[in-house]
Amino acid sequence: MGVLLLLPVLGGGFDVLRVRNAAVERGNAALAAGLAKDALAAYDQALAEQPDAQGIHYNRGVALHRLGQHEAARQALLRATQGEDRALRAKSFYNLGDVDFEQKRFAEAATAFAQALRFDPGHRAAKWNLELALRRREQEQKKEQQQQKEQQQQDQQQKNQQQQKDQQQQQEQQQQQQDQQQKKPTSQGDQGARPDAQQPPREPAPTPSPTPRETPREAAARAAKAAAAQQGERERQQVLEALDRNDKNVQREQARRLQGLYRPPAKDW
Repeated sequence: MGVLLLLPVLGGGFDVLRVRNAAVERGNAALAAGLAKDALAAYDQALAEQPDAQGIHYNRGVALHRLGQHEAARQALLRATQGEDRALRAKSFYNLGDVDFEQKRFAEAATAFAQALRFDPGHRAAKWNLELALRRREQEQKKEQQQQKEQQQQDQQQKNQQQQKDQQQQQEQQQQQQDQQQKKPTSQGDQGARPDAQQPPREPAPTPSPTPRETPREAAARAAKAAAAQQGERERQQVLEALDRNDKNVQREQARRLQGLYRPPAKDW
């Protein structure tokens, strides 16, 4: 299907209505001369005289649109749609849709064009512009969805980067803690016993078992064994003393020989 073109109702300005009012006639003449500000002043004067005149509200919308006061023009045209004249209501809705379309308010424009067709089903330009407004609204929705998708992807990417950064910082902190722990002395001999170190509990000293009473026979055997041990000790001491005396005699004999005091006995042959 070919590209739709908006059929402008504002080609040379809205079609103003002729009302049997001197102020309205002055306004129409001023608007035709390109004096939108003077036209608005004249329409305001006429509206003060006839506040419920649907046509005057419509003409005010025309003048306000010429002055670039789009929101004020919308309000004036909305007021014009509330009259009894169905043809004028259709014309007001159509021009209201045109204003919204220019402001890229495509959903509102589509609603206004549809209302214009409600009061004038044969309005060919309203049908044309309604389809165009719906297409533009669909394009805007797709654009918004694409922007939302891109924003979500960007947010997720930033979130992933932040998570990686947090994990890296956490790993660095853990590594620093491990390095600090490795630098601390681990031997108690180097740093001394710590006062808060827990010492292992000491085992109680074993209680000596009571010595059982020995029988007379056991006492006699013990005494004999002790006597034998004493006798053996005396004998060992005597042997040591004898060896000591013999060693001393040998030493004295060697000393005499060294001093020349020793003479061998004369031969008796």
